[in-house]
Amino acid sequence: MKKTLISFVGITDPVRGNYDGPLLHLLRHLEIEKVYLLGTMDLLEKKEVFIERAIDFIETIKNCKIKRKYIKLDIKNPAIFSDFNLTKIIDKIYEENPNVSFVYNMTSATTQMVAALALDFVTNNRKGDTYQVFHYAPSEGKTVVPEEEDYDFENLYDNLEEAPNRLVRTNIESFKISKLKTELETTLKVRDYTKLMRIFEEYDIENNELKLLMEYAYNANRLSEFNEIQLKNLLKIYPNLLRFKKYKNKNYRHVNIILNYFLSWENELYKENYVSAMLKLKPLFYEIMKYMIIKFFKENDLGLDTKFYRSFVRGNKIKKDDISDFNEELEERLNSSYRKEIFFDTDHLIKILEYFNIDDYLEEIKIIRKEEFDVRNKLAHDIDNKIKNREVKDSAEKSHKNVKKIIKGVFKEHESSINYQFFSKIDKLILKKITELQTK
Repeated sequence: MKKTLISFVGITDPVRGNYDGPLLHLLRHLEIEKVYLLGTMDLLEKKEVFIERAIDFIETIKNCKIKRKYIKLDIKNPAIFSDFNLTKIIDKIYEENPNVSFVYNMTSATTQMVAALALDFVTNNRKGDTYQVFHYAPSEGKTVVPEEEDYDFENLYDNLEEAPNRLVRTNIESFKISKLKTELETTLKVRDYTKLMRIFEEYDIENNELKLLMEYAYNANRLSEFNEIQLKNLLKIYPNLLRFKKYKNKNYRHVNIILNYFLSWENELYKENYVSAMLKLKPLFYEIMKYMIIKFFKENDLGLDTKFYRSFVRGNKIKKDDISDFNEELEERLNSSYRKEIFFDTDHLIKILEYFNIDDYLEEIKIIRKEEFDVRNKLAHDIDNKIKNREVKDSAEKSHKNVKKIIKGVFKEHESSINYQFFSKIDKLILKKITELQTK
């Protein structure tokens, strides 16, 4: 596959004595279709004709065509690092050449210029191969270069069959890995798994185990249920990550949903996203109340064959007539007379808990409902977005205390199976894999 070369022009280009300079050696040994030549205005004006002759020579001996484009840099002093701003220039090169394989010359020009090129490559996560060209052995001797217009490229030592290939692949990827590690570790501290995934995908790092861990944490943090296939595959590698060990049994499906809601919600608190946590609280305690009601009905064999019960379990709209057929007094309590069918919300479930005296955690549920409602009401009237995290922190922490008490009580029989430290464990595993990252 032919490549596009990005290269500074240095004082040893295109030749150094009677040997190839770095630029010429790259063109000799790689299949280059196009070359971008970057340099100071003075140097390019001085060397452009000489470089053109050198590239013409390579075209002749390789029977190929190489497109050339010169980019004159407004650099006052090539030895001052702060003078370089390559990002816009190289961005434009990439835009002009989509779907092209790039090669970088990491030898030509001053140390500062090469360092600037390497920094741009790492910082902007450039895709491409980087090469250095080592010089010929000093023991071979140096030949004084004649006047450029008289230079005979046929006399180059590198034309000989026995002349060595002096290209060396540069492992700049190791610097990219260091940058990647720093970014991942910083992001992991705040458990921003969405950003974690995005950063990882920006880099060409092949580590399926780490990627699987990140995907697992990402999905666990945002979904109320696991993808069953993904879960099973991952648990073969990391069985200690399981939140609820009886997940294979369909009878525990609802428990798993609640635990996913709970642990994902707790993670918002960990990140001190108190407003977000309060907005995500409603589905959590709705599912907890629903679980308590279903459990009560099953234990008391209460209306399990009714349309009301089936619709309630499935989360469907419930017809007024179905509620009435199940229990007329309950239908009146729910105040559903003004509509033919309803979706139950948290207030309906609290009334059902009260009606059937399912009151073990009713006080805590009412506290949660009040805190959640008050925060939502404040946010609804917060047109100018003046409400900050700290203003709802007390409500969030108070709700967390009560939710955790209910969870531990309602699922007491499953306590040994619940992994409350899920995110702590997965964070440690991700961090371990990040520190082990190596390039090929």
